[in-house]
Amino acid sequence: LVNSRDGDAIKDFLKRLKEMGVDPLVVVTDLWKAYHSALLDVFPEAEHQLCVFHAIQAVMKHTNQALLTYRRGLPQETEEQKAIRKDLWRHRYLLLKTNRKLSDEQRRRLKDILKEHQGSVLPTAYRCKELILALFRKSRNKKDALKRRDAILDQFGDVPELRRYSMSFGAITLIS
Repeated sequence: LVNSRDGDAIKDFLKRLKEMGVDPLVVVTDLWKAYHSALLDVFPEAEHQLCVFHAIQAVMKHTNQALLTYRRGLPQETEEQKAIRKDLWRHRYLLLKTNRKLSDEQRRRLKDILKEHQGSVLPTAYRCKELILALFRKSRNKKDALKRRDAILDQFGDVPELRRYSMSFGAITLIS
């Protein structure tokens, strides 16, 4: 539909839609920032919502990146240190899977992992991820979602390892 992935191409595409009589009330996009300014220019009255799938995909990507960065920084000089790294790798899915979908045994193992790595970015990234996922499940309306989003950003926005994570998340409902 567009010749390239830049803001001008998106803007031109939206202008063509407008010329054809399209006047949307709501536009749903992925997290690509070029949509924001193009939509403001061409359809300033339209509400801009971000795709839940893409938003959750970004949250999972950043949670995984926090885990990988943390794991890479762990020492690996002794067999015990290597075992800790290996165990973390073997159970990484527990940090990425939503808590409500874990078995009781998996929840116990996750609790142990988070305790073993207390004071690191892992428990912080996990809690942040769970709160963001809950935002999508539990918010009753836009006002409630914004309140939950702001509380999450207040709690986790200054964590250096989650800066990109919280910036992507902040865009989830900032655009409207």
